[in-house]
Amino acid sequence: MKDTADPQTAQEIRAWTEKHAELYNKHEASAYAAFFTEDAVHVTPEGIIYGRQAIEKKYADVFQQWHPTNYLVRVDQVNAIGNEVWKIGEWSCTLQTQGGPFPIRGYFRIDIRSRGRCLEGTHDVLQHCYV
Repeated sequence: MKDTADPQTAQEIRAWTEKHAELYNKHEASAYAAFFTEDAVHVTPEGIIYGRQAIEKKYADVFQQWHPTNYLVRVDQVNAIGNEVWKIGEWSCTLQTQGGPFPIRGYFRIDIRSRGRCLEGTHDVLQHCYV
């Protein structure tokens, strides 16, 4: 797929996404949640989570319960129309369960609040689905 965002924005968002994945792999819920706006909406198969604090709690719980490893994110496309920017792609990780490692994967779409420089606290809507 071809990006519709300008090359600089697309490159910044991909690099920023790599940093976000590193924080996930380090199980740093607070730093991971800092990438979201205060009023972010996180849509998951389990339900909708509202706000940065609730997102931080969700990931703190995930890290404690499942100890995910090998979180990988691939941004397939960075799109832009006017000042609206969003990215879509795939993710995967391995959960640690009582029955042993359990790989999961899915897709995402993330709206980024402001166009231009990629700063923490700009994820506005995150939609995850599992395969």
